Amino acid sequence: MEKVNLSEMDEAAVEKWLAEQVAEEHRKVRCGEMAPERHHIDGLDERIDIDIVGKGETVDGYWERGWCTQMRTASRSNIDDTDAGCCKAFPTRYRLADFELSKSQRRVLRRNEDLGRVIRPMRQTPKKDKLNVKFEQYRFGYSTTRPLSLLYGNTKYYPSKVMETCVFQGDNLLACSVFQVGERSAFGDMAMYRLEYESRSLGILTVLLEMQYAKQLGKEYYYLANYSKCNPLFQYKTRFGALELYDWDNEAWVDFKDESIIAMLDQNLPLKPEVAGDA
Repeated sequence: MEKVNLSEMDEAAVEKWLAEQVAEEHRKVRCGEMAPERHHIDGLDERIDIDIVGKGETVDGYWERGWCTQMRTASRSNIDDTDAGCCKAFPTRYRLADFELSKSQRRVLRRNEDLGRVIRPMRQTPKKDKLNVKFEQYRFGYSTTRPLSLLYGNTKYYPSKVMETCVFQGDNLLACSVFQVGERSAFGDMAMYRLEYESRSLGILTVLLEMQYAKQLGKEYYYLANYSKCNPLFQYKTRFGALELYDWDNEAWVDFKDESIIAMLDQNLPLKPEVAGDA
């Protein structure tokens, strides 16, 4: 690439050069020479304020439409950022009445029978903050900017019941996950575990314990946020039976075993008009 000294150009020349660089980048994206990044995508990325109690709504109604809920906000997106670019993401949920343990999942439960476990209302503690920081740094490559004690500092104001699943070896906290319980469903928010115990599949364990807990309460569904086929961190979500994905185009849930799922997962996210050349 020819070197350019912008300091020697006047303002008009700089603007022309920058426009040419953007146009060339868009061309590469259109032609497949460059993987599209988030700023190229014309996808769904929403965040709204909610007042569920004041409006007489339920969190279940939001979860059914692909939203993730916090205390006073809800967010949803069909974009998943990966090292290879962006691909389309789909909310997940599991029909608890149809869910059955697989052989490997029964082995996970048996392997961890020696560990203590408790499901209770969420408690904010320094140990969990520290565990979460270490886990996110390892798993995602960054440290959280909001500790659990801040993120879940006012759970009594949530429109759902905020719960936690804790796994112990003696007095040592090995794993913790946070999930919400609504009127008809439960939603898995996040999970973390001690990295030196990864062979115990503690992330799978906490999901199984939450599913069993929700099923015992008579809930219909367990939600587990988004899935995309190109993200290796999300592949574990397909190991649980009775899985459904949310079809954004038709606003309907589709069984993961349905033949239409293959085409859904292969959908490309649309480019912004100026990137696609339609502007």
